[in-house]
Amino acid sequence: MLREMGIEPEGDAMLVPKDFNAMHQHTIELYNQFVEDERKRKKAEEDKKLENEFKQRKKLDKVVSGYNFHVPTKVAELIYEGKKLHHCVSSYTDKHFKGSTLIVFVRLSNQPKKPLYTLEVKQGRIVQFRGKYNQDVPDEVWDIAKEWMKQTKLVPKSA
Repeated sequence: MLREMGIEPEGDAMLVPKDFNAMHQHTIELYNQFVEDERKRKKAEEDKKLENEFKQRKKLDKVVSGYNFHVPTKVAELIYEGKKLHHCVSSYTDKHFKGSTLIVFVRLSNQPKKPLYTLEVKQGRIVQFRGKYNQDVPDEVWDIAKEWMKQTKLVPKSA
């Protein structure tokens, strides 16, 4: 426990204290504080990373060839999309908000509030692209999505 906190146990007072219970209790309190501080530091680091990720994601919202591409920023958006299109996009909420996958709503630009298609992008590749009831998306819309990927620079350089 001490070594994990960066403390090398040295001297008889630490290795064989006069009041073992008091030293043990003190060490546990120090360790618990260390663990809590470490948890807070990691959370702050993760929050900052996510904040930067969401700033970058905002740049992905754009219109391409009559289709509006939108990256959701709220859980409610994913739930609404899943209910309207009768598919499981809301089950990707955690992955989307943690940044391990990217969910994108694809809608007609003249009807930006009406769900039409849902796209999942992972590691620069479209891994899922579905319409209502998980129906396939027309080839022409796939081509537009690929163009959106190029415009937003989501396609890896080797592709």
